[in-house]
Amino acid sequence: MLWLAAVTATAQAQEITVAWRENPPYNYTEQGVEKGFLLARGKQIFAQAHVPAQFVVEPTKRIWAKFRVGTPAYCSLGRYRLPEREPVMQYSLPIHIDPPRIVLLSAAAARQAHKYGKVTELLADSSLSLGMSDGGSFGTEIDDMLKSAATQVERRTVESPLMMKLLAADRISFVFADRYAWHYLKQHDPAAKDIVAREFPDMPAGQKRYLVCSKDISPDVMHRLNAVIKSMKISAQPLTDAELNQ
Repeated sequence: MLWLAAVTATAQAQEITVAWRENPPYNYTEQGVEKGFLLARGKQIFAQAHVPAQFVVEPTKRIWAKFRVGTPAYCSLGRYRLPEREPVMQYSLPIHIDPPRIVLLSAAAARQAHKYGKVTELLADSSLSLGMSDGGSFGTEIDDMLKSAATQVERRTVESPLMMKLLAADRISFVFADRYAWHYLKQHDPAAKDIVAREFPDMPAGQKRYLVCSKDISPDVMHRLNAVIKSMKISAQPLTDAELNQ
């Protein structure tokens, strides 16, 4: 019995790799220093749950590839819940709730799209192109809208900061942007001056973000992580500037 207890304790103490992508102000590096309010929250969750973890930055496409091949002891931070992902991963309780997205347009696209009052009208314009990270998602509702959209979806193997530069250079027409990402961009990237932000009344509600983990991670570990998340009382209330600038 002592031997079994020792084996169980060792398994539970196994270090978990937690992958995150560059997505300021959620998770990012600045002059070699890891920053971001969601990255800080993720580290807090594992520390308070007493679950050893190593946090690493990886591109979105590589993260999903690792889940598909069954990489053990592997989690990723701040992901949406989608039906096609259920078979290869397990979800924590929500660790963040996004506000509704806004639309960011290139200057040329903004002149063309000024007549549109709804997202559905924007997506019906086949002359416009929507930029989207390859392997990424805008959440179930927007993803469903894109299935019948006439606009061209340009999937690029780049993360959010470079996608914004493509937008400013008019290499794509528009993106569905996170409000907090736009807040960060306006403060840190000169390219923001060439981008037009718009709100649409039919934009779906913000999505919940989760900690997703490989299927081999034990129910006990997931329970401990969820207990910490539950204690944080995650809500849809807007974040303060102090929280955004962690």
